[in-house]
Amino acid sequence: LVIFFFFFKQKTAYEIYQCDWSSDVCSSDLRRMLARLAGDPRAPADLVAGATATLIGVLVAEGSVEDAERRLEQFEGGLSGEERLALHRTVAWGWVRQGNLGRAGLLVASDSTVDGLALTGYIALYSGDVTSAIDRFQGAGPYAGTREEAVARTVLLALLQPIEADTLAALGEGLLMLHRGDTATAVALLAGVAEDLPDAGGGAELYLLIGKIAVASGDISQGEEWFHRAAIGGTPATAPAAELELGRLLLSLGRRQEAVDILEHLILSYGESALVPQARRLLDQARGGVPRI
Repeated sequence: LVIFFFFFKQKTAYEIYQCDWSSDVCSSDLRRMLARLAGDPRAPADLVAGATATLIGVLVAEGSVEDAERRLEQFEGGLSGEERLALHRTVAWGWVRQGNLGRAGLLVASDSTVDGLALTGYIALYSGDVTSAIDRFQGAGPYAGTREEAVARTVLLALLQPIEADTLAALGEGLLMLHRGDTATAVALLAGVAEDLPDAGGGAELYLLIGKIAVASGDISQGEEWFHRAAIGGTPATAPAAELELGRLLLSLGRRQEAVDILEHLILSYGESALVPQARRLLDQARGGVPRI
């Protein structure tokens, strides 16, 4: 165990987590050693916390969420309040990925940190509670998680805020399926929701999202159709964004003249849009010129 103390001091929990856990080095023996360290009253507090976090993170990543929660209950007495909340969120995200929103919610019910608000916002959203999701995302602001995570919440807020309904179960289910990687089911559910919403009431923004999902999953023709549908509504925020995505897609497919046409339309029709500078640079590329800086 003393040797492991030294080893653990030399490597961060993140580095250990990156191991190939199917290899001989990152084996069940090492997991057992992490568990021994997490429960050893003689070990320094920082090593206990690191070992506990690493072990729980690995179990969650493997999908062994119930075991991770059991380990958390076993070892959380040796953690600080902040460390305990962070690991509760780790396990809660594991339950979210398995679709068990109720159990996830129980783990973070008393978490009033900005990271806790962000997570409970997702739980509310995936449960179909649009109003609560908006409130919690706004409460978390840009401060929770990484910059990329903050941007993702901003995108979701732009999608949710025009929606007048307080709850939309199919929207929550579709976004949860997207989070879980089931894009086909997600697209089917979200398309059904979009058809029932007015363009200015979230429909156009949802079509734009569906288009991005389709393109990311390799369904280029469907993505193109969804981008066109998002642009048709003519909403001041969504239409230029949809036309910019369409321009990028057409250019990537070598359909330069079509890309030129759509980008020129964007610039002329939505001259006040913040996306115009990007559209101009892309238009230069489509025309075969040097992009403007």
